[in-house]
Amino acid sequence: IAFALLFEQYGHTCLPLEMSPRDWAEHIGLDPDGLDGSVITPNTLQGGEHSRILNIGGPMVLDGNRVSIRRLHDMESNLAEHLMMKSRQTSPDPEPLRAVIEELFPDKDQNPEPAAAAVIACTRRLLILSGGPGTGKTTTVARILAALTLLQARRNASPMRIGLAAPTGKAAARLSESLDERLGELRVDHEELHRIPTQAVTLHRMLLPYRNRGLVPDH
Repeated sequence: IAFALLFEQYGHTCLPLEMSPRDWAEHIGLDPDGLDGSVITPNTLQGGEHSRILNIGGPMVLDGNRVSIRRLHDMESNLAEHLMMKSRQTSPDPEPLRAVIEELFPDKDQNPEPAAAAVIACTRRLLILSGGPGTGKTTTVARILAALTLLQARRNASPMRIGLAAPTGKAAARLSESLDERLGELRVDHEELHRIPTQAVTLHRMLLPYRNRGLVPDH
C-alpha cells in the first residue's frame, strides 16, 4: 500500500508487478538501500495476508500484472467505460459528409490523414488527435470544427455547442490565437463558420460548473 501511494504521488496510477521493492524505489528516484530485492508477482499476492487487502471492498485491486489503489482503479474503469461508449459509431448521411470533406480538404489526396481524422470526428463521438509540434493539429481541428458545423447546418439541426479548453491559461490563450488564425485561412466562405467560437478556457474553468454540482471529483 505504501508504495502504491508513493507511485500515485509521482503521477502513476498503478504499481507494476514483476519488480522488487528495490526496483520500485529506484523507479521513482528513492534510495533503495535496505529494501527487499525479491521480485513481486501476482502469485505472490494471492492468498495469505494480502487477500484481506485485495479482496472485494479492500483498499487495493490486483488487475493482471498491476496493483492499483481501488479509488484510482474505479476512476480509470469508469473513464474507460465512458470513452468506449463515446467511441461508438454514428451513421450520418454519407452524401453531405462527402461534400463537406471535399470542400474543406481539397488536398486530401496528397495529405489524407487530416481528412481521415475529420471523417472519424463526424462519424464517431470520440476522436483523439495526436502529433508533435508543427504537425498540423490545430489546422486539422479548425477544419474538423468547420466540417461538423456545416453538417449541422445542412441537416437543419440546432447549432453545435463547442467548448475549447487547455490545461493552463497560457495554453488556452495560445490555442485561441492559433485556432482563430487557422479558421481565417479556410478557403471557404459560409456564414455558419463565423459562429465557431475561438475563445478557449482552462480545463479547470470548464469543469467548474460541473464540480460545483458534484458531477466531477475535486481532484
